[in-house]
Amino acid sequence: MVVLARCAKNRALYALPRAQDQPARGRRRQYGERRPRPDAWLADRSGWQRTEVMVRDRTIPLSFRVDGPCLVQGAPAQPLFLLVVKGSDPRRGYRRRPARFWLVSAVPDGADGWALPWPAEQLLAWAWQRWELEVAHRALKTSFGLGEVQAWSPVAAVLSVQWTVWAYAVLVLAGLRAWDLGRGPVPAPGRWWGGSGRWSLARLWQGSRQELWGEQAFHRVWSPMTANWWEMADWLAAKTNATLASSRT
Repeated sequence: MVVLARCAKNRALYALPRAQDQPARGRRRQYGERRPRPDAWLADRSGWQRTEVMVRDRTIPLSFRVDGPCLVQGAPAQPLFLLVVKGSDPRRGYRRRPARFWLVSAVPDGADGWALPWPAEQLLAWAWQRWELEVAHRALKTSFGLGEVQAWSPVAAVLSVQWTVWAYAVLVLAGLRAWDLGRGPVPAPGRWWGGSGRWSLARLWQGSRQELWGEQAFHRVWSPMTANWWEMADWLAAKTNATLASSRT
């Protein structure tokens, strides 16, 4: 298993202990000398590499460097590599982007050393997709109701999450098959915003409802308003709840 995780800019990193630094007797050293902080590499002018990653049909230039192998406190048995990605300066025509730091689990290189599990360019391309995972998690929690199901047993707690994630995955797969990664045919609500360049879960949900409402079995029901005030209040409350549920984003 390969781990690619975000790293704090002030993370304490250590070199691998050298054989000549081990004591002759007693407990062996688990960590070597203290390595520079991740953000300290930003002031170094040498050792940087340039690459381009393709994200959603958009080419993003990156400047990065690789440091390691190194160790973090609490995991002396797993060497890691540090990937440092420079930020972008808007004065040079790029969008402002802060520096990023990533830790990657190292693998044996077959010569008593350590190497990256995949090329750094490929790892950075995958790391850039982390925002997609955050958006998916937010959609699952705030829009798709993950965690809102009332489960009264450990088995039900697991099955409810699995069922919700499966339904979400099927819905997103249907959107990809039907709309690809474009804007989609469903317009954004309101005239003040034309929508983003890609469809969202809210637009996908809206489009799915429209398709279902077109079927006879899912036709919306029209009901007249009663003359009784208390019944009218209940009617308005029910319609309000239905409207909020249907427009939930």
